[in-house]
Amino acid sequence: MSKQKKSGAPRELAPEEIEEYRENFLLFDTKGDNKVQGNIIGNIIRALGFNPTEALVKSVAGEKLDEFVRVSWEEFFPMLETCRIAKREGKEGTEDDFFECFKVFDKEDNGQVNAGEMTHVLCTLAERLREDELEPLISKHIDPHGNLKYEEFIEHMMSDPLENI
Repeated sequence: MSKQKKSGAPRELAPEEIEEYRENFLLFDTKGDNKVQGNIIGNIIRALGFNPTEALVKSVAGEKLDEFVRVSWEEFFPMLETCRIAKREGKEGTEDDFFECFKVFDKEDNGQVNAGEMTHVLCTLAERLREDELEPLISKHIDPHGNLKYEEFIEHMMSDPLENI
């Protein structure tokens, strides 16, 4: 389950891969100008299958993380490449990191945590989610007793989003 750090430079992306990333980037263009709002850069990077920390997103996007700034593909792609390198170097969240976080709340050590407790934690601490954002993510991983089966949840969240379409 643990991801190994890879050495050397990341491989070059094939033109088809770059085009697929660009097409997915453009799905977030709400004005038809081939640009996206700067404040959703992190969400786009995550939707493309990466898991950068908020600090990394702030580092790569800087002042462009603003809802009034429009970001083009040409501006975005270097940010994505930096996150791709970070992933290769093991500088983003891993499944093991997430398991360790959930284990803190797994009082019975059975791979489950109280869904209500997790909703409270995820909606009130650190990088907050709104309940309407969280509910679709966790609902299919909650058992009839109200427990979140976090192993399934983590595997789902860490999977390639393009594979789930």
